[in-house]
Amino acid sequence: MDLNFTGTDVCAINGTRSATEAKYDVIVIGAGPSGIAAAIEAAGGGASVLLIDENPVSGALMGNDTPLYFGGRMTAATQNSARMLEAVFMSMPELEAAMEAGVEVQLGVTAWGVYRNGPGVQSLPEQVVGLADAERSWLVGFKRIVLATGARDLALAFPGWNQPGVMGAAALQMLLTRYDAFAGHRVLILGSHDLALEAALMARERGVQVAGMVEVRDQPQGSDALIAKVTAEGIAIHCATTIASARGGLEGVEAATLTNGEVIECDTICVAVGLVPSIELVDAMHGPRV
Repeated sequence: MDLNFTGTDVCAINGTRSATEAKYDVIVIGAGPSGIAAAIEAAGGGASVLLIDENPVSGALMGNDTPLYFGGRMTAATQNSARMLEAVFMSMPELEAAMEAGVEVQLGVTAWGVYRNGPGVQSLPEQVVGLADAERSWLVGFKRIVLATGARDLALAFPGWNQPGVMGAAALQMLLTRYDAFAGHRVLILGSHDLALEAALMARERGVQVAGMVEVRDQPQGSDALIAKVTAEGIAIHCATTIASARGGLEGVEAATLTNGEVIECDTICVAVGLVPSIELVDAMHGPRV
């Protein structure tokens, strides 16, 4: 029996090229202050610019602590995509300035990869960014790319840390400001560097009770100016101790026990001990490591 195949395999990808939907002079990933500023500057120089940001993310992703450590402390408003999109625009007037400058803005879009032809890949028409939203995935070509992807929360484990109500500082800031969808009422903050101090002040400013701050060292670690502001607000900073465990109930955290034996009632514990830069796309492009 002759097993030689001499026809055409319509399913073969050999010799094909992945098509891009569009091409831009500059693509900026991340619509924070730095990303928006870079996009506006590039557009001002006559470049075609695409600015993307993964926010607003879906309530389902938030429930999986993606991309930040939300800890289940989102209100039901996060399930309304239209409301979330409106909240993002309302909290970031700089986006309107970017669009007026000629920047194309796409929100709720994730960049899942950056690719160019090389020893292992020869099928790309040009260097491309892989993008995806809730409905589909596609490729976009570019000449230059700016990665302004920011950072995510650094988690810290302790008994009871994996229950609803334990969250990160970046997630708390996001829910309080950009989304206006924080469900907690009384928050205990772990840490006393500027990140933690700013989180405490932000929570108090938006009407959230701050049960206190916890610092394992003998004294607060943040700037004197922020420490003075926190102290003026009457927020206690418990030093030389840390969280030994978190007690929970049906809705998550109810109290935290410190290593000195003190019990502090709260429905949210904000872990504000640091941030980790989001470098996945930099790594995918074989960027510098220091």
